This record gives sequence, structure tokens and C-alpha cells, in this order.
Amino acid sequence: MKNIIRSIAFAIFLIEQAWAVCPYDSRCLNNPYGRYGNPYSNESISNPYARNAPRIYGANGEYLGRFSSNPYDPESISNPYGKYGNPYGSLYPR
Repeated sequence: MKNIIRSIAFAIFLIEQAWAVCPYDSRCLNNPYGRYGNPYSNESISNPYARNAPRIYGANGEYLGRFSSNPYDPESISNPYGKYGNPYGSLYPR
């Protein structure tokens, strides 16, 4: 039990550190002025109409879709009817 609590605390610490450094990095997903965080960029995860969002690959190199909030993009993980966003599909990120 102690190991689980330590692991969770360490993960929270790492996330907070990444969040603190990231807002000024142009490649960061959390930077609202950067390429991937700008809500108006065609490559942004926060633009619901983006068609060229970042791609997601598994540890084995398998393509897992696009990290996009676009519910109409067939490759988006936010499309509940698409190959990569369907929660009942075999490629749904878990």
C-alpha cells in the first residue's frame, strides 16, 4: 500500500514539474501560443476542427490515431465512431 501511495505522489510531482516548464515551450501541448496548444492551429489538440493533429504511437511503434479533439476526424481519438476513438474497438487507447 505504501508503494502505491509513493508511486502516485511521485507521478503527481512529475506532472506538476512538466506543467510548470512546459507553457513556454513551442512544442508543448499546454502552450496556448505554440504549434500544438493554439486553439486555432491546424495541428492543435485543442482545435476541434484540426485535421493535422499530432499522431500517437504505441511503445511497439503501432499507430494509435491522432491526439485531437475533433469528433469528425476519422483518425481522432475523440471520434466515438472512428477506428481509434470507439470505446468498443480494438485500437481504443486504454
